[in-house]
Amino acid sequence: MKIILSLILLFSGYISAMESDESIAKKALSVEISAVKEGESKEVAAMCDQSFAQVEKGNYDKALSIATQGLEAYPTDFDMQTYFAMILGDSAGNFSIDLKEKMEKRSKEMFEALVLVIDKKDRRTYYWFLNEYCYRCSNYKRQYELGVQRVNEFWGTKNWNSSGYYSQGVGAANYARELLFKGEKELARDYAQKAVIAWAQYFTLKNTYYNAYVHYAIALAILGSKDEAEKALKRGTEIIQKDHREFQEVREFMSKASELGLI
Repeated sequence: MKIILSLILLFSGYISAMESDESIAKKALSVEISAVKEGESKEVAAMCDQSFAQVEKGNYDKALSIATQGLEAYPTDFDMQTYFAMILGDSAGNFSIDLKEKMEKRSKEMFEALVLVIDKKDRRTYYWFLNEYCYRCSNYKRQYELGVQRVNEFWGTKNWNSSGYYSQGVGAANYARELLFKGEKELARDYAQKAVIAWAQYFTLKNTYYNAYVHYAIALAILGSKDEAEKALKRGTEIIQKDHREFQEVREFMSKASELGLI
């Protein structure tokens, strides 16, 4: 009887958690989007930082909740809208198909509106935004090139950091995957190698973001280092102390590519 009761309570808790998750997504989708206006504040920067801190831990529900609160408080701020659109799209895969489609659609619509004013922003914001925009448009080659451009432009300045290498690593790895399935294996390996070099530089500056290891694993797998790819995924899991759907998606990619004799 106690076992049955425990299972009921466990199941009830699971359902409540699912309802809570969906309520976060539905609330985010209900927020009205306003036209962007000039101006930013320390409060916006703090909320964006708080939201991304949860992303780095793989806590997308919390990240989306914070971003939604931020957008409600600062509906016309460019950075706040970008963070919200970014997290809305990135967390979409955690929800039902219906919600996922709505979240991705809203995210893309926001990015398409925001890109119209990006030329008015400073160069740091320009590169940060376009990295996110290119990824969501699946323009991975351009994302890689922007990363190279960012490193070259900011070299030796206060704006030089790991971000340029992150853009290179993500863009090159995903472009390599795209090329691989198009049958352009040699070019795919070339870009996978570019990605590995970029990640080597990135990890010397920052090695605590789980998502970096997701894209690093893709590049390693394309180069035939599947054991090393698994180690990268394991490292990502260790950082956030839990499994994540992105790790599984990489494993599914490796399995599919192996079955097709591509890696």
